[in-house]
Amino acid sequence: MCMGSQRHALSVVALTIGCALSASGFTEVQIKRNPGGVAVSGEVYAEYWHPDLDHWLYVCLVSSVLRGLVDRPRDDGLVLMARTRVNHNKRVVDGANHYLSPSKDSVSLAQDLLTVIMPPPCQNNAVA
Repeated sequence: MCMGSQRHALSVVALTIGCALSASGFTEVQIKRNPGGVAVSGEVYAEYWHPDLDHWLYVCLVSSVLRGLVDRPRDDGLVLMARTRVNHNKRVVDGANHYLSPSKDSVSLAQDLLTVIMPPPCQNNAVA
């Protein structure tokens, strides 16, 4: 279960990722915590905004007791899921979920997160 000290640690991870993302122009962050309870682990989630983009990055950090659902090399069960979000016709539309390795340092995680929100352009391999 994600209790006080774990939630604090997850918040620190979210803040550290935010500091690394700020170098790429993501200057606004909002971090929230869901305390969980007897049957759920709880989570920390953060939303990172770039002033020049119409969409933003949503990152969820959860310490889960469930094993084998996603690839997690960590013994503490930390899961990091990221997706884009955009306002469309007055409602929030979510992009695909991307599960990232939470075992990386914050700079490497920020680089991985940038590929979620700003994927590389499609390669056109067609021969003329």
